[in-house]
Amino acid sequence: MPGQTTSPIRLLVADDHPLVLAGIGAIVSGQSDMTLVGETGDGIEAVALFKAHRSDLTLIDLQMPRLNGLATQRRPRTRFFTT
Repeated sequence: MPGQTTSPIRLLVADDHPLVLAGIGAIVSGQSDMTLVGETGDGIEAVALFKAHRSDLTLIDLQMPRLNGLATQRRPRTRFFTT
């Protein structure tokens, strides 16, 4: 809507490849409607960052050390959301 301001989309990225993290960070830094609230290379830290920042959107690599992407995405849902 014209004249209405919205807060930027808060993004969390979890990927064990440094080039992917750097690339997504570079893209997001150029967007006025997005902000990067956290980035990590493993699933356990991703869960901790989600708990701390409650991101609007989280991008998770499926194959990561310590906790894979599928298990990572299940933890916040069962801990923070109820039906």
